[in-house]
Amino acid sequence: MTEKVDKLISDTTAFMEDYPSTYNNNTASTNAALQNLVSMSKCWVKLENVEKKVKDLLSEREVMRSCISNVTCLLLDIIKTKDSMITFTVWNHLAEKLHSVFAMLHRLEGVSPQNSDPKQGGERGFGVSRNKLPKALATPLSRNNLRARKN
Repeated sequence: MTEKVDKLISDTTAFMEDYPSTYNNNTASTNAALQNLVSMSKCWVKLENVEKKVKDLLSEREVMRSCISNVTCLLLDIIKTKDSMITFTVWNHLAEKLHSVFAMLHRLEGVSPQNSDPKQGGERGFGVSRNKLPKALATPLSRNNLRARKN
């Protein structure tokens, strides 16, 4: 029995001597695992933010494509029309579409949003002079001009 007690005391002493180093190793491993977990959670948050930004940019891209498509259609309408009242209306719609496009570009790329603001006189707000407009758009309407166009 004395041998058993001596062995038990010896095993307990060995365990108590090894316990601090084992405890320190386990604590270090646990701390390293927790640090990895924290860094992974930070990476997940960053990834979610990037995915949200990509989704927002894709949404803005679709809005831009839609506005560009509308602008293209409006430009084609301007080219095809001979009526200055319709042309003026189309120019106003075009100004609205361009304003939203330039505002978005200003926010994304630093493009001046004032490029789309219509000024007095309609077409001058887009940087187009009367000399560069087609003849049907450049000439102001009068009764004589209307009669000449109808003939």
